[in-house]
Amino acid sequence: MLYWTSRANATTNAPQAANARPERLVRTERWEDWDAGEIIETVTFTERDGQTVLTSTGLYPSRDVRDAVLKAGLESGTRETFSRLADELRKLRQSKDAGTIRDRTRC
Repeated sequence: MLYWTSRANATTNAPQAANARPERLVRTERWEDWDAGEIIETVTFTERDGQTVLTSTGLYPSRDVRDAVLKAGLESGTRETFSRLADELRKLRQSKDAGTIRDRTRC
């Protein structure tokens, strides 16, 4: 099982100011059944040639943890997730171009 949490200020439980920009998201994850420590993922959104580029970077507690994650084959699941996201964004764009934006909150 994977836990997903946002980084928050311990006293106010509000997102840290440095992480509260719409072009940058930061989250942490840790596994329930593997004490590998906390992995910090930063996702940035930048504009290039009129399109949005999403970049996801993981900061692992050690090289050994990073290598174990890569060896476990989790990369293929990440690729599949981003492929599905791209498909949904294409559908949304087509709906918008056709003038019929539908509620896409459910997958």
